[in-house]
Amino acid sequence: LLGNAVTVMEELAEQGNLEGALSLRAIASMQVEKTMRLSEADPQDQESTDVVCMHKVTIHTTSADSDEVLESELLLLYVSMFRNGAVVGTHLHESEVLLSDECHDAIGRLLHEHYRVNELPGLIVLDSKPLHDAFRQQKKLELSDNVFASVGSTTTVQVADTESRRHLVDFANENMLELVKYRTREASHVSKCLSDLTALLALAKEPQMIECIDISHTFGTNTIAGISTFLQGQPAKHMYRTVKITHAPRSDDYAAIKEAVRHRFGRKSSKRRAAPHLLVIDGGKGQLSAALQAIEELGIDNIPVCSLAKKQEEVYVPFRYVIHTSI
Repeated sequence: LLGNAVTVMEELAEQGNLEGALSLRAIASMQVEKTMRLSEADPQDQESTDVVCMHKVTIHTTSADSDEVLESELLLLYVSMFRNGAVVGTHLHESEVLLSDECHDAIGRLLHEHYRVNELPGLIVLDSKPLHDAFRQQKKLELSDNVFASVGSTTTVQVADTESRRHLVDFANENMLELVKYRTREASHVSKCLSDLTALLALAKEPQMIECIDISHTFGTNTIAGISTFLQGQPAKHMYRTVKITHAPRSDDYAAIKEAVRHRFGRKSSKRRAAPHLLVIDGGKGQLSAALQAIEELGIDNIPVCSLAKKQEEVYVPFRYVIHTSI
């Protein structure tokens, strides 16, 4: 760790990037300090141990159906897996919980979710009593897969009760908080991008839900429309869909886009899925015109549409276009 850090710091200093070198030195010093503190923990506590920490963050989201701002808590569960004295893996699980609800059940669900796919260790160290209570509750539940059956026999669950185990918890907590800070900065960046996009396209409100339609084919045959969805600027892969294009003539992108739009916003599909706040079509002016024509034929007038020509980095909107945006 130190060798690599020193090499990179020297390279940055030679390039005149003193700020970057100082930043890297601070990070390296912090990591060394954390590693030294971890060495103070009892080696026996690191043979087969999971350290579970909990953190809650208050977040504000916009309703998909209105401009109402909803306040909720994001419950984070961070698991550090120690095996034979080394950290072999970390997992971050999260669940959004309304402030009016109890988070006790959510803790239990996240614990069950983790240990349904990860083997129980010999020792589970928890950073707080609420986590311990959630473990006890999950064990009492009649679960079909009964992932907590060995708790109390081959697996011991305890709140950190010794100085050695507090070292493990402090180590895991610091890693979790660093990850939370990084994700907070990332969320702030995404929020700014959505704000800039709203201004760029003159939208009535920020597009919390964006759908993109992209046409692909194999030498003009086997044409497929891919429909990808982004929620609050993040890919929502569970909402991705593909549509097999069957009626459009071969190699006719415009007709394929019309068919894909009709399929997505036709009566059956529109009942199952909410309309996006912005529809993005892969292509230029022609592809945009095809999508707008299909939407007009369906009698829809409340979905903003634009197209993105990736080669020229041009974003087209009805009656005008924006060149080379940095968003």
